[in-house]
Amino acid sequence: MEDLTSLVNKLQLACTTLADNDVGSALPTDWDELPFIAVMGGQGSGKSSLLEAIVGKDFLPRGSAIATRRPLIVHLFKTEEGTKYAKFLHQPDKTYEDFAEVSMEIVDETDRETGSPYGISSVPIRLSIFSPNVVNLTLIDLPGLTKIAVDDGSVSIVQEIENMVRAFIEKPNCIILAISSADQDLSNSEIVNISREVDPKGERTLGVLTKIDLMENRASVVNILEGRSCRFHFPWVGVVNRSQKDININMDIISARCREREYFGNTPEYKHLAHRMGSEHLIRSLGKHLESYIKTRVGGYLFTKSSIKSTVIKKSMLQSYTLRAYGTFPTYHVRTEGEPHDMYFECTVHVQSHKFVSATRHRRRKDAEEDASDVAYTALMGNETLETLLGLLNKDTICKVGLLLQYACKKKVADPVYASSKVAAGIQRTLWLSTVVLEDKTYIGEVATTKRLSIQKAASAATSSMLEAGDDVMIKLLLAKRLKTEVPRRKRDRGAQEEDRLYSLRSFLLRILNLCQVKLYKV
Repeated sequence: MEDLTSLVNKLQLACTTLADNDVGSALPTDWDELPFIAVMGGQGSGKSSLLEAIVGKDFLPRGSAIATRRPLIVHLFKTEEGTKYAKFLHQPDKTYEDFAEVSMEIVDETDRETGSPYGISSVPIRLSIFSPNVVNLTLIDLPGLTKIAVDDGSVSIVQEIENMVRAFIEKPNCIILAISSADQDLSNSEIVNISREVDPKGERTLGVLTKIDLMENRASVVNILEGRSCRFHFPWVGVVNRSQKDININMDIISARCREREYFGNTPEYKHLAHRMGSEHLIRSLGKHLESYIKTRVGGYLFTKSSIKSTVIKKSMLQSYTLRAYGTFPTYHVRTEGEPHDMYFECTVHVQSHKFVSATRHRRRKDAEEDASDVAYTALMGNETLETLLGLLNKDTICKVGLLLQYACKKKVADPVYASSKVAAGIQRTLWLSTVVLEDKTYIGEVATTKRLSIQKAASAATSSMLEAGDDVMIKLLLAKRLKTEVPRRKRDRGAQEEDRLYSLRSFLLRILNLCQVKLYKV
């Protein structure tokens, strides 16, 4: 799935490269089919600190006035280990390795477009960041909403900013990251109100609560995080950003993330929510929402119809099938062609009265048998696609929690660890959200009505992710499950069953007789 997300990033970059901006549109029309994440917040909400926490670098302008005066489209590309660097679309031949220079160029390019240190423009700046420490995402940093024109800015700038923000977040392909400060009254929050206005069902809005560490009244914060007040469709994520003091002493992002984890893990009021708090959890949530959109809107057909890429050997799968269905083994007949020094193999496999021939000739006998097995297994069970196995996962007969335990046992790793918390607590209904950690990876489930069901959904998210990533162990487990659920076990006739009973009785009596002989010998 990560490859498909990266592909969407590249398509977005292509759209912006080929865009014709003189029409007056904030974005080219091709964007309407590609998902992106718009970051919306008020001035002083901690929006810049949060974006830098997601990217892992200090690259945004800061100041007492409006820091973001043009939309900043940031394409994040995950790379192999190596140098982190950035490139602007308006400077295609220049590479930035010093991110302080990136910040200065954003300011300079904004001033060139607006002609003033206080002007704003809806024409985006396009920036690509390449790093091994990011996930493949496209983020748009929007100007912060404000009620008062600052410095020498025009009074109309307040409405211009709101119109610009709405132009982005009203698009159906936009995932809204709504950032609010914990010290504000969210019932009257402009951010919350606009989000609910453009996304009434809340299906594409993710709320982020900043400055939690500055709040003395932690009970009110817990009420928001647990969904007792100001609820969105998805649960709020609390974060602890770097303060201006932290930035002044050059605290890096890694240290800030460690401090954030410790804060949620050690604060009594938030300890039970720690598994779904913090910037690291937010990054995972954004990736999950983006993947969900891609599956349903962009890559659904390509994703579900693609064949599984795995080293699972079809010869062993065919043997399991024939033993279960017929109680016999498949038989192989290999035909050779050519001289001993230039020989080709063609294989025919017999399954009961059916014959299946390898699709092509091979240089090795082993490859010919595997090819014939593949042909036979596909004919008997159908193509193994992601759609097939994902459909199997959705069946209630498959216990995903048990499947993860089997996976951990097969790979000889620690058992999965689950964490659950309430995301909405009311008189009529309580909702739960669970996460599961396996092999140092965290998987987020869907919201559920019971704790037990939320754990199952977390396990389902983990198994689906492993399947999509082509994990061989998980694929083998699911293929075995598919055989058990779709291929009825052959029922043996009464005579064979009676023969088995007599054989078992004979073996038992022989063991007793041998034991008696040993005892007599000792006497």
